[in-house]
Amino acid sequence: MPETTFVAQVLEAELPLAAWDEAYFALTAVKGLLQSLPGFSGMEVLGELDEAQEQVKLVVISRWQHPEQLEAWLKTQETPYDVLTLMEPPPLRLEARYLAELA
Repeated sequence: MPETTFVAQVLEAELPLAAWDEAYFALTAVKGLLQSLPGFSGMEVLGELDEAQEQVKLVVISRWQHPEQLEAWLKTQETPYDVLTLMEPPPLRLEARYLAELA
């Protein structure tokens, strides 16, 4: 198995519907900040509204050109994960994982 090099953070979250407006603006602000950082390749926010459960399910993918840039960014505490942990009401579920580019 080749050495694994992570170049993306995938964040999965479930938010109370009441938190969606704050989450949207916070994630938009994070994306704006990221666009000025070297090595940032893009950030996608995908979601699904579950009206019956009054929840929003999100997937946030942040991509980087080099693993060192991803590692440096994770230390800034200005990631979608960090921003969502500060929200009120807090996320119902919040999980981050990391993906590698497969060659």
